[in-house]
Amino acid sequence: MLEILEMISLVAETDSPVLIEGETGTGKELIARAIHQKSSRRSHEFVAINCGALPETLIEDELFGHEKGAFTGASRHRMGKFEYADKGTLFLDEVESISMQTQVKLLRAIEEMEFQRVGGNETIRVDVRIIAASNVDIAQAVEGEKFREDLYYRLNVVNIKVPPLRERKGDIPLLAQNFLRKFRKKLHKDIQTISEDALSVLTGYHRPGNVRELANVIERTVLMTKKPMITADEIGFLVNPSVTKSFKRSKFISDSEPLHEIRKKAVEAAEREYLSLLLKRFKGNVKLVAEQSGMTPRAVYKKMKKYELTKSSFN
Repeated sequence: MLEILEMISLVAETDSPVLIEGETGTGKELIARAIHQKSSRRSHEFVAINCGALPETLIEDELFGHEKGAFTGASRHRMGKFEYADKGTLFLDEVESISMQTQVKLLRAIEEMEFQRVGGNETIRVDVRIIAASNVDIAQAVEGEKFREDLYYRLNVVNIKVPPLRERKGDIPLLAQNFLRKFRKKLHKDIQTISEDALSVLTGYHRPGNVRELANVIERTVLMTKKPMITADEIGFLVNPSVTKSFKRSKFISDSEPLHEIRKKAVEAAEREYLSLLLKRFKGNVKLVAEQSGMTPRAVYKKMKKYELTKSSFN
């Protein structure tokens, strides 16, 4: 992440197109906004468009706008996002979802910095910095002939790959505390901190929604709790109710042992529960369990041996 932050500072000084790739919820738009805020364009508009949220019939209109009378219901001319972002930055999220036909027009607009509104003849010239984002590997989409190769190379001048949260678990405590500060202020709650056990639960849970899901968990916890500290029980209920039950019924919770021993046992209980759920879900298929959990098959087998879990029990 420090390397990504350094790259943000470097590319912000240029107008080169940037392609940000990463799973859903990893913070691609935040990176795009950071590039814009550090650039000489920061006093102009940052315009974001979620290409995946628009039907194919509307995406061209959203990008380039239309003239009055261009189609039924077009009672006045409409400015598109390209025109609105003039002198600023245009962020194209889920760019892989744009149809091949519209990709041709998008490529020309990026290369020439000019376009025509739908139903219009006037050529409109703009000065826009393009940042695109995708939650799939666009290089593979190009190979599968689902994305134009020339557009890919035009967008991919600078590439930033954002790792999923499971590959940077050391960030979770820092992110969680940051979200706590944000949401206790927003929700006017007097919650001071997150317990070490709660952070262990957060770190041990595979988070498919990445940073966005982590933020949602912290916000819901801040909203619901009435204590000055967020505990493992409250966090566990939100990330996995079955893990919470195992904490409540665990016989290893004792006041006669040091905290690090209790924490170790709690994490091991959560790991065993989580691994059992995945093995049950994928019927003992270790390869699929590894892909879902973000571990290597070898690491999965090692933990299965540790917790005395066998494939045959889940077939």
